[in-house]
Amino acid sequence: KREYLMAKRLKCGNCGYTYQARTVIKKTQNSYYYCKGKAQRFLNLCDMPSFRVETIDVAIWEWIRELIEDPQSLEQGLLDVQEESRHANQAIYNRIDLIESQIQDTKSQLERLLELFLSGDFDKSLLIERKNRLDDNLDKLQKELAETQAHLDQNEISPDQIMQIEEFCSTIREGLDFADFEARRRIIELLDVNGTLAVENNRKVIYAKCLLTPQPVSLALTSHLLSIGAIATIRIACR
Repeated sequence: KREYLMAKRLKCGNCGYTYQARTVIKKTQNSYYYCKGKAQRFLNLCDMPSFRVETIDVAIWEWIRELIEDPQSLEQGLLDVQEESRHANQAIYNRIDLIESQIQDTKSQLERLLELFLSGDFDKSLLIERKNRLDDNLDKLQKELAETQAHLDQNEISPDQIMQIEEFCSTIREGLDFADFEARRRIIELLDVNGTLAVENNRKVIYAKCLLTPQPVSLALTSHLLSIGAIATIRIACR
């Protein structure tokens, strides 16, 4: 019934719990994101304030619009994400190289074993036993390689994904001014936009991140009047 653009995509920078959305109906209807950890009052987990839904959603949408509407920044952002992803996953790449080397070595041993078997110079029962061990080891290595590669694919943006994102952004670029809530929410989901809410120097901030940015971006949201959530100018500063 309500439109919460960042529903289920915000977490608390204090306790780590997810922020949930709700609308307070008094004389006027005001919608807020509130910390689920703070709601667990009997646990006394958190003292974070609530955030106005409108303030958060507008800041996030304007940020996403700026990214999508600038093709050069979009392309560079995706390349930066890919480079940072490769750096973060270097240990996985190293493991894949090692597994592939072990697979090649095992195959070479199997080939030499076959030559010995055909020559008839060695006890065939011993050669068969050795072959079975190598086959088992090869199966384990190939299974580990497949699992490791699958894990890498889940944690890295591929060239195909970059092309798909660029094509998607190009398609929707001219229609951003007319995007309704459902369209904006779909864009948020496709770009995997997430945020961490915090209070710094008595100011509410959100650290936002999506597929287009390798590092979170800090969006200052409100003035010092935290109790009423007065809106100040929004600044964007790469962290």
